[in-house]
Amino acid sequence: MKKEAILADLNPAPDTYCSAITAVTLKNATLFDGIEMKLTVMQPTEIDVEYVQLTLPVGGSSMPIDFPLRDGDVWTALISIDDGQINDWPVVRHGGAYRVVVPVAHDATCELLTYDFKVLAESRGGVNYDLIPPFNNSYVLLNISSAGTITNWPDNPDVSDFF
Repeated sequence: MKKEAILADLNPAPDTYCSAITAVTLKNATLFDGIEMKLTVMQPTEIDVEYVQLTLPVGGSSMPIDFPLRDGDVWTALISIDDGQINDWPVVRHGGAYRVVVPVAHDATCELLTYDFKVLAESRGGVNYDLIPPFNNSYVLLNISSAGTITNWPDNPDVSDFF
């Protein structure tokens, strides 16, 4: 039979917590009656978020069919978190900048990635407006330079809502 300990501070010894059920010492993680118990310790962990991959449905939008990084009815961009630079942005022959205004649908996704493209966290069914520039809270608004930099990218991107 598995015992469950409810931990509460009732002025116990410095390394012991007591409850109405049993007492637990954290020094050796063993219940006083000899039954071992496992503890999960949550520790702050530093991770490096390098990219956000933004996938937007664009079917029916005003985005041209030949828009850079558009594939059918989906636009996917791998964006550097630090500076808003879009990876694999093509050299634009005619120069100029782009303005992307796309309504956010239920199948939009944002994924946070490491430098080696491992997914750290994802948001499905919308976008994170603390990270992706919004327009009227139901659209994504990206001002993209001819070099592929999102010029309205936040100065201090916030990814805390992903965790």
